[in-house]
Amino acid sequence: MFFALFGKIGITTIVTDKYSGRSRGFGFVEMADQNEARKAIAELDGKEIQGRKLRFSEALARKDKGGAGNDRSSRSKR
Repeated sequence: MFFALFGKIGITTIVTDKYSGRSRGFGFVEMADQNEARKAIAELDGKEIQGRKLRFSEALARKDKGGAGNDRSSRSKR
């Protein structure tokens, strides 16, 4: 794992398709030290590895989608 060159790795997750089980082409790496994680991202983002240009960025908190779009508070009142 390339991130191990920059510090201690915690949890890693490869995101897979729930029907086929195949990788969706991205994943997550948690590192013990935030500064080491930022350095890894800066060094690895845009690098070509095994013939593929890879992208790395800091994950953002996921927004709550509120279900199937039935949130009445978001509808305009008549």
